[in-house]
Amino acid sequence: MKLFWASLFVLFSTQFVFAQSATNNAAAQPDTAGDAGKFSVLQAGLSYGNTTNYYGQTTAEKLGYASADIAYKNKTGLWAAASAVKLVDISQAISEIDVSAGYDFDLTKKLSGAVSYTRFFFAKDSPLPQSVNPNTASLGLNYDFKWWNSSLYGDYVFGNLKDDQGNSVKDFYLTFSSLKTINLGSIVKDKDYITLEPSVSFVGGTQRVGTYETKQVGTVKPKNRLRLPLPTPERPVYETTYVESSKLSLVTSGFRLPLAYNRAHYTVEAAYQLSVPNKSFEGIVHKNQSFFTLSFTYLFFKDK
Repeated sequence: MKLFWASLFVLFSTQFVFAQSATNNAAAQPDTAGDAGKFSVLQAGLSYGNTTNYYGQTTAEKLGYASADIAYKNKTGLWAAASAVKLVDISQAISEIDVSAGYDFDLTKKLSGAVSYTRFFFAKDSPLPQSVNPNTASLGLNYDFKWWNSSLYGDYVFGNLKDDQGNSVKDFYLTFSSLKTINLGSIVKDKDYITLEPSVSFVGGTQRVGTYETKQVGTVKPKNRLRLPLPTPERPVYETTYVESSKLSLVTSGFRLPLAYNRAHYTVEAAYQLSVPNKSFEGIVHKNQSFFTLSFTYLFFKDK
């Protein structure tokens, strides 16, 4: 029974490999697939990271952070969460606050779905790249295979960003991730256990691409300067315009390796994440990124 509750804890503590928030956890969004959805749980946690992470990308300057997270998930599948982020080397007391709400549901015994909305609040002149679009609506599916777990999430990001013509610029991200939980045994029998949970992810995003298009807009009849009684053919008139469009392209590929010590009500986790960018995707840093995080999470629930 104790091992079951420890397993439940790990399930709730698992967070998306790539997400919208600066701390890479989308406001402590709880993972509630499988049996964990049958219980109401309050989750609180603290974490530290060597730099912020936005869909596997970071700024040129490393932005170390600390965050405090809280989330409540009702056994009906409804949940709410909040997160406060402090950039370590920035004088602002709070650099980012995230507030989320969502609903998790089972479609079959192995297939589950989730829908959520996250609102981000940033400090003035925030260096975080996602501060221009502070709203994210998400829809996802999760399938529990016998040996691993896979998920597909779509994020619609919108907010304050405008193009040169004053039109709102919206982005869409599609994330596929697959992970496997490996039990490494315990230190104190029936009271704890250690897990390794390697995962791979692929993040696609909309990329604004500009091209020059030339098309015929009419014809013109040249003047007959010699005044000869001969027909003068019309010449086509062309116009070249700059056209901007969006296409979905691979942004980053990632690998994450978290090592966790688990008890019935809490876990301590250290994780390494490698992000490999798509060299042909414009507007991002084209070199591999490494992220390190350390977190502590506690669960409050009523044992039967």
